[in-house]
Amino acid sequence: MKKNRLKTVLAIVLMASVSFPLFAQKIEGSLDVLKEVQRVGLEVDFSSAVILGMSEQEYAAYEEDWQTDKPAIVSKFSEGCNDKLDGLFYVGSYKAEVREALIRVTVLTVSQKGDMDCDIRILDSDGNTAATIKGIRAKGGVFGTTLNLIGDGATHTGEALGKFLVSNFRPERKKK
Repeated sequence: MKKNRLKTVLAIVLMASVSFPLFAQKIEGSLDVLKEVQRVGLEVDFSSAVILGMSEQEYAAYEEDWQTDKPAIVSKFSEGCNDKLDGLFYVGSYKAEVREALIRVTVLTVSQKGDMDCDIRILDSDGNTAATIKGIRAKGGVFGTTLNLIGDGATHTGEALGKFLVSNFRPERKKK
């Protein structure tokens, strides 16, 4: 009995250690474009996403409130991100003339619980890609409608992005 339990524990530890790197965020390029900025635009693109096994277009036909609620979901993403950035800079729906850089979020998948998997591109003020971040993932919600759970997922994914950005800035840029 003890031998089987030990094998099970070892198998779980081995699977966890092998699969952990698959969920790590990977960055290509430099975040230097965000060094001295105050306002960063945020665009969240669901057009390539698989939402509950459907394309965004199919999901919009299935969930009649999708187009109405999508701006609030994007807002939750920026609120979560700003919460973790803690004043380092602010992300939001800034017009091109006001923003100093742009974060473009490509949502890849959204689960029934609102779990999200995204890739991120950081663009400079000229629209050139400065950095790409792959694998920003976060859990959705527990209670509520599917749209509420997706909103929770947007908040948590924004928080994950904010944490990632703060952890990847050089110490001299971090807020004191």
